[in-house]
Amino acid sequence: MTAARVMMLVAGALTACASVEDVFGPAIGYAQLEGFVTNGRGDRVSGVQVLLSTCSPPAIGEVGKAFTGGNGGYSMEAKLPPNSLVPPLPRDSVILQCVLLAARDTSSTRHVDLWFWADPTRVAPVAIDLTIR
Repeated sequence: MTAARVMMLVAGALTACASVEDVFGPAIGYAQLEGFVTNGRGDRVSGVQVLLSTCSPPAIGEVGKAFTGGNGGYSMEAKLPPNSLVPPLPRDSVILQCVLLAARDTSSTRHVDLWFWADPTRVAPVAIDLTIR
């Protein structure tokens, strides 16, 4: 087990009453996604969990999640781990490749390149739609 994974397990145990940021410091990068989830007929689907994970490098694991609303739309804030758990960003922004998917349908998996910003006020939403079966 890597040191980062051990730290995340410890973070989970310690943060029962506090956020990860309270314990380990602020995230090293932020992104914002929004879009719609549709089925094969083009109908928008509500109640679907959308996950963003496996951003590399440096983050491994979930960095964002959201549920679609009544109109099939989602809005997600993605955060990279705190700099006490992973190396800091090399610049004020970086493009990382991440995996975006609707949790109930792995066929919806998309590899997306996202800008992550060290300053959360510089983040602009990126529109990415998903189609499930």
